[in-house]
Amino acid sequence: MTESIRILTPEQVELDYEVAGIGSRFVAGLLDGLIQAGLLLAGYLVALLFGIRTLFSGGSLTFTLGSSVAMALLILYVFVVFWGYFLYFETRWSGQTPGKRAVGLRVIRDGGQPIDLQAAFIRNVVRLVDLLPGFYGIGFITMFISPHWKRLGDHAAGTIVIKERKRPLAAFSPPEATGKPWAVSDFTLLDDRMLGQVARLKREDYQAIQRFFARRSQLDHWTASRLAQELATPLAARLGIGSVEDERSSEQLLSEVARAYERLHGS
Repeated sequence: MTESIRILTPEQVELDYEVAGIGSRFVAGLLDGLIQAGLLLAGYLVALLFGIRTLFSGGSLTFTLGSSVAMALLILYVFVVFWGYFLYFETRWSGQTPGKRAVGLRVIRDGGQPIDLQAAFIRNVVRLVDLLPGFYGIGFITMFISPHWKRLGDHAAGTIVIKERKRPLAAFSPPEATGKPWAVSDFTLLDDRMLGQVARLKREDYQAIQRFFARRSQLDHWTASRLAQELATPLAARLGIGSVEDERSSEQLLSEVARAYERLHGS
């Protein structure tokens, strides 16, 4: 069963997300678990090479400096792989782990913002409780009775797991939406008629574009692309441009509309 959630962004744009269900989250978790198991096996084999095997000789424990250091490092490595794996990837990959990326899932904050270090830390500390009494027992129960399939870690951190819509990503670095106005010849999407239509836009439209570019560097590429398209689509219809199909055109349209508005009304 598909479940959607609607989030209102600070730009006053509503974004619809498809919430990840227990099945897709289980598959993602299984893939991450297999990767973790592989990392742990590799660490154990390395520890064997560096002397941990000498702990056991002749049926009794034999401690040496090398074996003790190897054991301590192995314990630390197990902790890092078990707990740091999710924290690292969710903060570096904007809410994704290798398992989530393979399945097409992403963790975001309840307000639609990308997950930050604090939220990732909280949801993964509480993961220890979700695991009880074994194999995510509490986590599965909580997801079944919770809105939007949230486990305890999601409730504590204020996060939600969504299904990511696959879209081609196009690199685009929009110019500043403030500063010296462009010449008319520099507009590539807006013609003279459309530039005249910009004069009829409300100041709230311009301010929404300004807020988008102010936050652009803080958003991951996927969220910024979706937000740009949500902002650009109604503007394109009102200006008579038609549909805006890709992320590059969306951000370029927003930049040109902002510049044209500044020429007509000032910033």
